[in-house]
Amino acid sequence: MKSNPPLIITEETITKSTMQGHRTCTALHAPNARIIEARAFEYNKQLQSASLPKALSISRSAFSNISGLKSLQHINIPQVKSIQPFAFCESGLTSVDAPSAEIIARSAFASCKNLQFATLPKAKIIDTTAFYDCQELTSIAIPQVESIGRDGFANSNITTVNAPKVEEIGYAAFLSCNALDTFIAPEATHILDRAFSSCQQLKQVYIPNAQNIGSNTFDNSPNLEKMIIHRDIIEAHDPIADRTWWLTKGIDPKKTEIHSLDTWAHHQSITLNDTASLLILYRLNQDPDYRPTWPELGRSCPNLPFHLLLKVLPEDKYAQTLPLLSEATLAIAKPQGGKAKNELLASYFHDINMRTNADLDSSEKISHTEAHQANDHHTLDASKVSNPLHMTKSSDKIKTTHQAESHQKEAAAHTPPIEISEAIESIAETLTIKDMAKLMLAKANEPRLSKDTSLFIQGPDRIKHDTDTQMDADKPSGRGPSAAA
Repeated sequence: MKSNPPLIITEETITKSTMQGHRTCTALHAPNARIIEARAFEYNKQLQSASLPKALSISRSAFSNISGLKSLQHINIPQVKSIQPFAFCESGLTSVDAPSAEIIARSAFASCKNLQFATLPKAKIIDTTAFYDCQELTSIAIPQVESIGRDGFANSNITTVNAPKVEEIGYAAFLSCNALDTFIAPEATHILDRAFSSCQQLKQVYIPNAQNIGSNTFDNSPNLEKMIIHRDIIEAHDPIADRTWWLTKGIDPKKTEIHSLDTWAHHQSITLNDTASLLILYRLNQDPDYRPTWPELGRSCPNLPFHLLLKVLPEDKYAQTLPLLSEATLAIAKPQGGKAKNELLASYFHDINMRTNADLDSSEKISHTEAHQANDHHTLDASKVSNPLHMTKSSDKIKTTHQAESHQKEAAAHTPPIEISEAIESIAETLTIKDMAKLMLAKANEPRLSKDTSLFIQGPDRIKHDTDTQMDADKPSGRGPSAAA
């Protein structure tokens, strides 16, 4: 069935009277509109999509009273800076992408029953009930948000929240977010009452700068396993001696591990002023489920000192978190003109590649062996051990396999750790993840790479470059992310 062409409105300001005669409009394109006035689209219940490429503001209740599962499913607002109260409340939006929006006012997207994703890269304020009762909302991107108001995301279905700039979390901000598993806010200082009350699946909370936690903040959130909080709170209220105080916050120290990021860093002999990067180091070291890829790590903390990453990163995370370089790239990375940074790069990744490849090979061998074992046991069961000779052969094979595994484990136990050469240790301490990425992109006869600023972005062009790198290699490794990742 052919869809109707969109209604084109050329006015710079769209008012309620502008749309008075277009109640049956299903799609709208307003190429010149800069201001969408209050209640402009009120009762336009047939409207399913709107494109407002130059709009700077969506006024109060602009799209109000158009509720319904098919009402306003898509909105294009690339330049909008302010989304006023109730602007899209109860609409049928399935996703929100507002790349320029700085203020998300009260109830702006409240009760959007179909809303699943919200991307707000420049937003600084999420006001009261902004996303309240968005029951299908599972993912939010709020990298610059500084405050989340009362009931901001209450009764939503968000699974993970990473809010690197948030300083204040309002009353009941995440109340009854039953799918919420992990909350990360390294700069948050104030957590108000009931902020995470009734979050049934909440397991990890990382708020290392929090110095003020309200009453019943985690009330009825029974599965909280780990919390990182400011050391002043722990020193003032020892989790063992002052358990009653913690219970008033909804936290039971007998069930929840409570640590200070500063204390962990001290034990590791790490000095780092960047709390966000320090928290990432902690999670890499302490959380077995936290396994970011090299691009993800680079986007999260490009200024993280690389030697600290190697200092705390468990070896079982090398294959996923650290990049593997092809032989061609390693050859280019060798010392050129006495450049110690290139020497360091080659030294690091030569050892890392060898270690990771060995781990992968060992893993493959063990998996292969386990498959044979399973087959042997199945054969034994099927024949009910009717053939003694067959039983003896199978037993010998299993015995040989166990001996091989034992040798592999013994060899792994004696593998020396990756170390920094004393001659280049001072340089190693100045290298960041961003530096390492730039060095890895420095390939001969490819000047276009010097203009490449997307060091950690994976896409079609980067994938093609990875392929070219592998083709250039004498013996491509074929494992793990490539150098350009």
